[in-house]
Amino acid sequence: GTATATAPITLPGPILLTNDDGVDSPLLEHALIYLRKYGEVIVVAPATEQSWKSKCMTRRQRMAAGEVEIAGQTCHTFSGTPSDCVNYAVHNLLPPDRRPCLVVSGQNLGQNVGLGYTFSSGTVGGTLEGNIAGLPGVALSRQLPREVVKEWGRTRSIDPKVTERLYAEGERLVDAVLGKLLRLPDFLTEPVTWSVNMPFTLAEDWAVQPAVMAPVPYSNCFTLHDDGYYGDAGRQDPGGRELRPDSDWEVLRR
Repeated sequence: GTATATAPITLPGPILLTNDDGVDSPLLEHALIYLRKYGEVIVVAPATEQSWKSKCMTRRQRMAAGEVEIAGQTCHTFSGTPSDCVNYAVHNLLPPDRRPCLVVSGQNLGQNVGLGYTFSSGTVGGTLEGNIAGLPGVALSRQLPREVVKEWGRTRSIDPKVTERLYAEGERLVDAVLGKLLRLPDFLTEPVTWSVNMPFTLAEDWAVQPAVMAPVPYSNCFTLHDDGYYGDAGRQDPGGRELRPDSDWEVLRR
């Protein structure tokens, strides 16, 4: 059934929030607003889009740190991948007495289900970097129509009606997810990533459900144009495979 509203738990330390769509993503701002009820939220996000960077780290390049205001709060930018952002925050930006207790990455503009997308996701990569530092992580991804994702890629904007709907629904979704995870006795002590995918269209009886990763690959990532090849995310296709009903691919489509 649907999640019922309960008083949020105040976490024992700050939440570190990052993403891979870049600091200008409206869903990053939404996540910041949602998470504040759980305690201090520190935002360190990529200065530019870093989608599909997985757990990539930057080497032998000069990095730039900056600040920007989001939802009335001073937030930090870093000229690297989500993993770079988390490493910089944990080991450089924050003193030991402000060490995060949890890394949240997202909300991603689009789903991260199946083997191909999950392993390629910069959203998931950011939380994995947190795991390396001994921190638990939650990677949040919101399923979106393909045309919305394409429009974001072209214009860095989303139809305000879509944004308003995502904001209105998102808080209930995030609260339901964190409410379930925070009831686990080892959630804040085990450096594990929880990859959470939220549907674009909510069923009346939606609920948080566990799932296994589906063996769904992606197709060709490169298209030949007159001046060379251009890269983009490959289309996901089960390829006729019969997937387990408890796989993330199937659960998200119920």
